[in-house]
Amino acid sequence: MKAPYTAPAALAAAVLSVAASALAQAPSPEAPTFRVVLTSQVNGQFTDLRCGDGGSLFQRLSRGLAGAPEGLRIDAGDLLGSATTTRLAAETNAPGLARAVASLGYHALAVGHRDLAAERQGWLRAVAALRAEGVPVVLSNLHCEPDHRALCEAIADAGDPPLVVTTPAGPTGVVVLMNPALLTGLAGDRREGLRLDALDEALPREVGRVRAAGARRVVVVLDPGSEASLPSAIAAGQHFEGTAPDLVVVNELPEGVASLVTARAEVPVVAAHGAYVSIVTPGAPRLLQRAPEEHPAPESVNLFIQSTGRWLCETYHRALPGGAVEGIRDRERFARYFLDVVRDVTRSEVALINRPAVRDLVFPLEGALTELDVLATLPFADTLQRAQVTGAALRALVTGPALARVYLQGVTVEGTAVRVNGRTLDDTARYTVVTTGFVARAGTVGGSPSWARVEAWGGPQELFLGWLRQAEHGAPSDPSRHTRWRFRLSLDTSYSDTRIQNPLATTYNDAQLTRAEAQNLRLDAEARADADHPSFTWENNIRTRYGLGRQVTLAGMDSGFLENLDVTTARTTFSYRAFARGRWFHPLPYLEGFLETELDRPTGMSARSFLHFQVRPTVGVRFEFVERWTLNLGAGLDTEIFDGSRGPQPVLVFGTAVRPGRLFSIGGRNAEWQVSAELAWRDPGGLSDAQLRTSVKVSVPLLERLALSFGNDVFGRVVGSNAVAVANDLTVGLKWTLDGSLQSFRW
Repeated sequence: MKAPYTAPAALAAAVLSVAASALAQAPSPEAPTFRVVLTSQVNGQFTDLRCGDGGSLFQRLSRGLAGAPEGLRIDAGDLLGSATTTRLAAETNAPGLARAVASLGYHALAVGHRDLAAERQGWLRAVAALRAEGVPVVLSNLHCEPDHRALCEAIADAGDPPLVVTTPAGPTGVVVLMNPALLTGLAGDRREGLRLDALDEALPREVGRVRAAGARRVVVVLDPGSEASLPSAIAAGQHFEGTAPDLVVVNELPEGVASLVTARAEVPVVAAHGAYVSIVTPGAPRLLQRAPEEHPAPESVNLFIQSTGRWLCETYHRALPGGAVEGIRDRERFARYFLDVVRDVTRSEVALINRPAVRDLVFPLEGALTELDVLATLPFADTLQRAQVTGAALRALVTGPALARVYLQGVTVEGTAVRVNGRTLDDTARYTVVTTGFVARAGTVGGSPSWARVEAWGGPQELFLGWLRQAEHGAPSDPSRHTRWRFRLSLDTSYSDTRIQNPLATTYNDAQLTRAEAQNLRLDAEARADADHPSFTWENNIRTRYGLGRQVTLAGMDSGFLENLDVTTARTTFSYRAFARGRWFHPLPYLEGFLETELDRPTGMSARSFLHFQVRPTVGVRFEFVERWTLNLGAGLDTEIFDGSRGPQPVLVFGTAVRPGRLFSIGGRNAEWQVSAELAWRDPGGLSDAQLRTSVKVSVPLLERLALSFGNDVFGRVVGSNAVAVANDLTVGLKWTLDGSLQSFRW
């Protein structure tokens, strides 16, 4: 059972009660001014990580606290935070850390969401040392399950007596609350077994508890999370029908908002600033002031800062073998280089990290990178996670407000054009994205995709340090300079079945009952494998269409199942575009192989005596109007392999195609379309045999991989001045699609 933090408060209340009785007959002196002295968001910045003579945030705040007036002293959250330097300081000198904090006169430290995100054992070690120095750490709406009691045993939680401390203005209650939604942003092992009461429930309850425990003044510290900070702050001042708190302190408010007063309960709400000490005087003409940083810090603070800084610099401030990297002196370039390394090691096309995860503590960098530079710039313990994310989700990220909150490599925006590694983004494609667990859990990109944890690569720090410890690693591979493969397999099916049973056709002569029975089955299978490289494209596809039909006439004649479609086509096209300069009218040389055949030879009066097996190699030029729409002009030879009556014939080919892609969206899913048209003119100077092939396919999504499909294929042929023969196949059916991609990083 934890010793309650209220013993000093209870003793103070008893003393005040006796004093009040003794002075009942004397005139009441003027009540002391109620002040609150605030710090916030130190996040483990205890020492100068440049290994020079510069100060740290903790040192500056210590000087401000040394000169601040008397009052309730609290840190509004994340003094320890989840930085690696906190863990290292706790491992090497937890008592020194606790003595330094205690010497600053803190009455309480609030638990912030970054505290909960910290490596738990190191953080608890520091909290235990603080507790030994008499500094309580508080989260008033926290509950822990029986198997996860370590955290609740270390701090003042919802199961403990309310925290009431002695201040010059009398017994003062401290309530610390956190938005329950912030638990979802924690790693699984950090949030497991924890529960936070809802704010609208916990606020009035906890304020009532500290009032009942004898608090004359009540201060509520709230960590709402940055997204909901302002609405939560306003609500915090209005959740009271009776006695309200004297002050609400919010760990984070939008930039430019320092304080406000709620209209309903007239509760002052202030923001705890992370860069300086704030002095709050409720009821004064000037509610919020900044403390000067003119006084020397306590000796215990200086000793802790010096000893910790010296140990960190001696242990970690050594140049890494691969740390001599050009052009990463500032934070932006460091972040881009780091994300390029992450993409290379994890074989991901896109990498992103939230901007606050890259700290600006050691810039501009001088010389080769050291391990301390990495620990200071990437201070938070986290994991790397990777997922397949749709192009539509990436587009939403780079065109939405979330882009301003992340560093992103692999995606660029030029006006309305979005490119992934130099290639136009395809909303229907899937891209491999790697990010931190924090970003993945927050759903910054892709909503809530099925992220797969990358166990082999560990966390961001470990991955980057592993790269820099290699003396010869070269520059990170740039996916825009290498091949990206897109694979796609689709199966279209359609089936119709008409059955008639009419024993009295002369009586039952309805239209529905006086028709032939019929059964039809169509299959359309297509596989594609397309390669995209800065210097070339290589497109490959094979398509098989097969159909069976059966008809039973009114007279009872059954045709049996007969083939009514049997065509297989294969095409491979290599286009060289190293000469192109990004203009559609620059011709690109191409080489193409085309094959068309059938599964078996047709029968009947007009049947051929050979199996259709047409082969047509061509060369020519291609124009890319956009990346999915092309026009080909070529010439080659056309051969019917098993037709002994004719040999290879010259052929001219004119073709255009729109590769599969987005047509429009329905409920977040993309309808797709693809078009191809080709005119092959065989023996133009002789027999003049022209063949036209067109295909249009549209699919409207029903489920993730199932769609309603519409297709129309036309084949036409004319020889010399003869009449034109045309075959038209219009189908409606269901389409199942499986697609994927593979980004190469070496070729």
